[in-house]
Amino acid sequence: MVSTYPVASAFAAGADSQPKMSFRLFAIYFAALSPSLGTAVSAIGRLVLYVTALVFILSRLKSAVHMPFWKQEAWMWFVLLSVGFMAFSMAWSSASIVTAGQSWARHARLLTIPIVVILIQSRGEFLWVLRVLVAGQLFVLLSSCLLWLGVSLPWATASSASTHYAVFGSYLEQSMTETVLAAVLWFMRDSIFGKKYKPLAIAFALLAVVHIYGSLISRTGFLMCAAFLTYAAFVEIPKKFRLWTVLLPFVLSTLAYVGSDKVATRIKEVSNELRTFKDSSNKNTSSGQRLTFWSASVTAVHEEPLIGFGSGSWNHEYRRIKAAAMLPGTETVDNPHNLFLLWAAEGGLIGLALLCASLAAMAYASRRLSPNSARVLLSILLVLVVASSFTCTIYGIGLGDFFCVAIGLMLSAAKFTSASDLQNNAVVTSR
Repeated sequence: MVSTYPVASAFAAGADSQPKMSFRLFAIYFAALSPSLGTAVSAIGRLVLYVTALVFILSRLKSAVHMPFWKQEAWMWFVLLSVGFMAFSMAWSSASIVTAGQSWARHARLLTIPIVVILIQSRGEFLWVLRVLVAGQLFVLLSSCLLWLGVSLPWATASSASTHYAVFGSYLEQSMTETVLAAVLWFMRDSIFGKKYKPLAIAFALLAVVHIYGSLISRTGFLMCAAFLTYAAFVEIPKKFRLWTVLLPFVLSTLAYVGSDKVATRIKEVSNELRTFKDSSNKNTSSGQRLTFWSASVTAVHEEPLIGFGSGSWNHEYRRIKAAAMLPGTETVDNPHNLFLLWAAEGGLIGLALLCASLAAMAYASRRLSPNSARVLLSILLVLVVASSFTCTIYGIGLGDFFCVAIGLMLSAAKFTSASDLQNNAVVTSR
């Protein structure tokens, strides 16, 4: 199979050199960096990116320069259908038009993915934007390590900076982005800093993993990191030993439980929370809240299975379904801490199917990437799916921007993948 993109072979000599700066490239750099610097900066970064994309697309239309990849990417059409359907669902939403519109804008964050693909114009741009994304996350990682060492940092604005070592957001969000950082550094270790500094990339990847298990306290983060490490082991070891990787999550969990007091404490908390939820002595715990939100979502899907209750309706339906049984302090929660249940409740099975089809089509598109780029993309999607089972990842500002930019960035590499790289991908996949 050869690349179907009518663009230059991007793996030519000198393709990795730093591209000439332009406002378009600045916007992409800013969008890649901003999610690492807090929600306010991330919102500005997304706004700049969208305005730049609008100007870029209009200029291409005016000059009759076509963008043929629009016709070739199934995932892009599924994203557009998903966002369009959720916009259409505002017509029957049980929420106010303002709430429905605000919620749709958060669902529409998925548009960041094709926008990044459109704006990236060369392999050199792809690689340098990826480096900017990594640089932002390394800044967060090293800052968090300093917080763990007791160093006070004036830029650490998170409320839990001194206790949970989160720099700008929460320890949950940081564990997600650090897992993605580890994946990029590990699989792109030959190129992210250059071959000369390959050991540095490996060292930072290991630091991110150790930091997740040793300093952060996110139980979801532990699962995501274990999923990434299992996938990494699966693709790195010889095919005849891959069956044994199914045991790796259990081995990692055991080692983490024995070797880290934080991991052991957090795992014990899950058991205690589930027990108190079952005997009704205390349902208002982290696990108890999720179980309550999920049960309300399942009820909502059962009541309106095909098209859901419309964009922005989840809080309204949660309060209606739970009524007197609603947990104190959760009256204003606007999502069930599960992205798939959110789409199912608000968009019905049609909305959920479109979201899942979008993610599946993105994973399928990895076939047209070089082996390392494909592995990074699949790692990000794997982390996203695991995280979205316990949070509304893409729905949130900052974190959602980070994942969408990262996914779009990796998908953009398909435009510049040569036939030899595709052949290497096929060889690696068949091993």
